[in-house]
Amino acid sequence: MQNSIRTRLAITFVALAAGLLLLVGLVLAWQSYINEQKQALAIQGERARRISTQVISYMQIQENALTQLVSAQGLGDLGQGQQTQLLSELVSYSHAFNKLALVGSNGREKIVISSTEVINQLRNLSSADEFTIPASNNQIYYGPVQFTENTGEPYVVIAVPVTNLQSGKLTSVLVAEVRLKPVWDLLASISLGEESSAYIVDAQNRVVAHNNPSIVLRNTLFTIPDQDGVHIGVNGTNVVLATNQIKFGEQGFTVVTETSLAEAFAGIYRTELTIAGLLLVAILIAGGLGWFAARQIVQPIETLVKTAQAISAGDLSQQVEMTRRDEIGTLADAFNRMTSQLRELIGSLEERVSARTKDLATVAEVGTATATILETDKLLHEVVELTKERFNLYHSHIYLLDESGENLVLTAGAGEPGRIMVAEKRSIPLNREQSLVARAARERKGVTVNDVTQAPDFLPNPLLPNTRSELAVPMVVGSNLIGVFDIQSDAVGRFTDSDINVQTTLAAQVATSIQNVRSFEQSKAQADLETLANAIGQKIQRAATVEDTLQTAIREIGLALGATHVSAKIQVARVGNITGEN
Repeated sequence: MQNSIRTRLAITFVALAAGLLLLVGLVLAWQSYINEQKQALAIQGERARRISTQVISYMQIQENALTQLVSAQGLGDLGQGQQTQLLSELVSYSHAFNKLALVGSNGREKIVISSTEVINQLRNLSSADEFTIPASNNQIYYGPVQFTENTGEPYVVIAVPVTNLQSGKLTSVLVAEVRLKPVWDLLASISLGEESSAYIVDAQNRVVAHNNPSIVLRNTLFTIPDQDGVHIGVNGTNVVLATNQIKFGEQGFTVVTETSLAEAFAGIYRTELTIAGLLLVAILIAGGLGWFAARQIVQPIETLVKTAQAISAGDLSQQVEMTRRDEIGTLADAFNRMTSQLRELIGSLEERVSARTKDLATVAEVGTATATILETDKLLHEVVELTKERFNLYHSHIYLLDESGENLVLTAGAGEPGRIMVAEKRSIPLNREQSLVARAARERKGVTVNDVTQAPDFLPNPLLPNTRSELAVPMVVGSNLIGVFDIQSDAVGRFTDSDINVQTTLAAQVATSIQNVRSFEQSKAQADLETLANAIGQKIQRAATVEDTLQTAIREIGLALGATHVSAKIQVARVGNITGEN
C-alpha cells in the first residue's frame, strides 16, 4: 500500500509538472510564433514600402524628364528638326525609354524615335487612349502595362500633352514607352535573403517586375491576397507575404515581398528546441522530487489512517500525535479538531433530540388535555394557557377566521392580556400587509420574526410591551383555513425552524379539535331541536279540541323560544256562503 501510494503520488507530481511545463512551452511557442509572424510581416511590409518608394521615384524621374522636355525646352514651339533632335538626345541619354513619339493635334505621329527598332511607318493614334485622354483633359496619361513583341519585356506608356506657350492650345502629345526592366534590376539589387523575393503585380494580376526576370518572361499570373500574412506565394509555396499599393495615373500596381516560412520562422524552431530540452530536464527533476515527496507524505498518512480507523470503530477519544509544522501537521491538527467537534456535535445533537422530544411530548400533552373538551371557547382557552406554560412563552393567542372569510377574530388569549383583548373583540383583516398573523394566514405557512423591532409587518400591542420575537402558524384542516395560532417570546432570536415544525403540528391538532367541536355542537343543537319538536308534538297530540291544540302549541313554542308573549292568527277559507274567522 505504501509503495502504491508513493508511486501514484510520484506519477501525479511528474504528470502535473510535465503538464504545466508543456502548457507553458506551448504558450511560449505560440507567443513566439505570433511575435515572429508579426516581425516577419513588419519586415516584409517595410520592404514593400521601401521598394514602392523606389519604383515611384523611378517613374517620377521619367515623368519629370518628359515634362521638362515639354515645358522647359518648349517642345511645342520648336521646329520639327529641333523637336527630332531633342527626342533623339533624350532616348540616347536615358535607357528608360523604348520609344518617343510626337503626335500631332490630328492624332497622327509626326516624329518617332526608337532605341530598339527602325521606324518605317507613322501610326494614326487619333482613337488611341494615349492621345485622346491627354488631349481632352490636358493631363498626363499612364497606360496599362504592355509587352514588346520581340523580347517580351513589359513597358508602360506615358503621354504628356504639349501646348503652345502663348495660346495654351494643344499642339501635340508626347507619347513615351517607359521600360520596366530597370525596375527588375532595382528589385534584383535589393538584399532580400536567399529565400525571399519581391515583385510587382498589375491590375490584371500579371507579374510585371520580379527580382528573377524569368518569372516575368513566363507571363506569370498572381492573385493578390486580401490581407498580409501566411499565403501561397508566386512559386506555389507557403510564404510570409506583405503588399503595398501604388498608383500611376489611373493604373494601379501592387508591390509584393515574400519570405519562405523556414527563413521567416527560423527563430521559432530554435525556441521550440530550447523549450523541449528544458521540458525534459524539468520532468526528470520533477520525477526525483515527486518520489521523495511521496515518501515523506506516506508515513504521516498511515498514522492518520490508523487514528481514523479507531475513530470509525467508535473510539472518539483518539488523537493524532504529530509534531510536524507543514501541511500534514496542519491536517493532523484539523483532524483532531474535527474529532473534538464531532464529540461536541454528538452531545449537542443528543440535547437537541431531547429538546425536540420534549416539545413533541408537550404537543401530545396539549392534544390529550384538549381532546375531551367539547366547547370551542373552553378548548381554545385551555390550548393557549397550556402552550404558554409548557413552552415557557411570554404570550399565546388564537385567531379564528370569521364566516365571511375576510377577518381573523381574536378568540382566545393567555392570561389577563388575552382576556382583555378577547373582550375588546379584536380582529385583523386578512389582507392587511402590516400583520404577521395575516401573512401567515395568506401564505398558509409558519412565519417567524426573531426581532420584532426590525420587522415592518409587526403590529405592536400595548398590552404586550415585552414582545421581542413572534411566531405565527396557520391552523388548517385539509384545504380549509380555520385560523392562526400566534405565540410570542420576550427574548430576541427565540424561535427556530424546529419551533415552526412543532407549532405547526400543534396548530394542526388544534384546528382538527376545533372542527370536531364545531361538528359536535352542530350535531347537538340539531339533536336538541329534534327532541324539542318531538316533545311538543306529543303534547299537541294529547289535546282533545282544536282550541286545546292551539293553546298547547303556542305555550310550548313560547317556552322553547323563551318568549313572554306568543300569538297566532288563523284564517279559514270561505266555502260557499259560509265564512269562518278566529
